[in-house]
Amino acid sequence: MNIIIVCRFPFPNGYSGTNRIISYSRGLIELGNKVKVLIINRTENKNNIKNKKPKGIYNDIEFEYISENIVKPNSKIRKALFLLQDFIKSYMRLIKLSKELPIDILLISSDLCYDVFLFSSLKKSKFINKVFWIVDEYPAPIRYGGKSISFISLFLYKLSLKKINGLISMTKAVRDFYKKISDFNFPSLIMPMTVEPERFIYSRDNQQNLKIITYIGNLEIYKDSLDILIEAFSLFCKERTDYKLWLVGEGKDMQILKHKVDQMRLSDYIVFLGSKTREEIEKILSLSNILVLSRTKNKRSEGGFPTKLGEYLASGKPVIITNVGEISDYLTDKVNAFIVEPNNIEAFANCLLYVANHYDEAIKVGLEGKKLTESVFNYKTQAIRMYEFFKEV
Repeated sequence: MNIIIVCRFPFPNGYSGTNRIISYSRGLIELGNKVKVLIINRTENKNNIKNKKPKGIYNDIEFEYISENIVKPNSKIRKALFLLQDFIKSYMRLIKLSKELPIDILLISSDLCYDVFLFSSLKKSKFINKVFWIVDEYPAPIRYGGKSISFISLFLYKLSLKKINGLISMTKAVRDFYKKISDFNFPSLIMPMTVEPERFIYSRDNQQNLKIITYIGNLEIYKDSLDILIEAFSLFCKERTDYKLWLVGEGKDMQILKHKVDQMRLSDYIVFLGSKTREEIEKILSLSNILVLSRTKNKRSEGGFPTKLGEYLASGKPVIITNVGEISDYLTDKVNAFIVEPNNIEAFANCLLYVANHYDEAIKVGLEGKKLTESVFNYKTQAIRMYEFFKEV
């Protein structure tokens, strides 16, 4: 099949959404398909450019930014103008590509109602066979705690759900949300996070005296509750001072978190490493002893499923995670992960202490978690399911 993916994620270095696209695209390519990723917006900040090429090939995945200048403008007016310009250019580029080589599958990897509506309308094109929509979490503002979406969003989603051939959702909760707002019974597939386990080589010895607890992700308090993690680590430090906490990533709450660390006098123990590439993440995980994710119970955790969890598990290290969303559908406490009650600082701290004090036992649990990335969460397994869904619908 000739498969085109449209998205708004930076590529090939970016967020969890970027890694998700790379992993299932690799799987689809290994099944004999051709995959091209079209990035429909400008993703790079002028002072921190991680992706410098507007087009190229990464892991056999062809990618192309619609705009050759992929740096975001500073002016709000220019941002608005470029947003509209890139929107139109992406539509026209898809039409041109479909005429050069008919598109078997157009996969929309965006939950913006305007994107979904625009690209789902291409199903009527004689050069595009099927259109699917892949979603990872609730739409805004619901994922940020809002009670409902706007009337225009609801209207556009309803129209789009009638046009698409099928929906691929990371969780049952998000699939059920779209089924509830739609009066059309569309085909759907639940596809949890995907990971490429061969990227991560298990190494128990980090070849240094430093012991490391690591979080990787978005430094946003509402999403991953890093305030709770810092508080729990503070309690942990009263018993164990031989560990450091590495916070890897960037986000809007970074300065708030740094201030909190300073106030708690933990700056000698908590290190902010900033954003890292895929290759650097692999190295960090190999050096780490314990991997953590302290999400609280909210709409963000209810609808999503953490892509970083796949990378954590693939490392073979002990993983401590809170019991939110659909985590317990796949993981079992003290079997393949350590699962803690959400919103409980003391419980998370106690779990950290238990893992640190019983590390030989914890490593066995980590290696059981790694097995899940070779089966259930494996990118090849999920790519086969996705490919069969494309064919059946």
